Amino acid sequence: EGTASLLLRLIKEQIMKSFITKIGGLLIKPALKQILSKYDAKVYGGAPILGTNYLVLKCHGNSTYEEYTYAINQACDFVSKDIINAMKNSIGD
Repeated sequence: EGTASLLLRLIKEQIMKSFITKIGGLLIKPALKQILSKYDAKVYGGAPILGTNYLVLKCHGNSTYEEYTYAINQACDFVSKDIINAMKNSIGD
């Protein structure tokens, strides 16, 4: 998440350097937004902790109510799809 934030800041700095790069930035803005939406940690809420026998999701300490809601929904989805056993089977006990 920190790397993504740094990368976005650096891209924005480069885009804002000149009039031409600002126009280029406007042209690629829709594509960048679409790509970024796929990697938005806020939409997923949490990340599974591997190596446990039970589902454990880790959320950031500064997560919002909405992000915790996403994490709970994600946990329900993981349980309904039996993700723990699926991971164990793919890795091997």
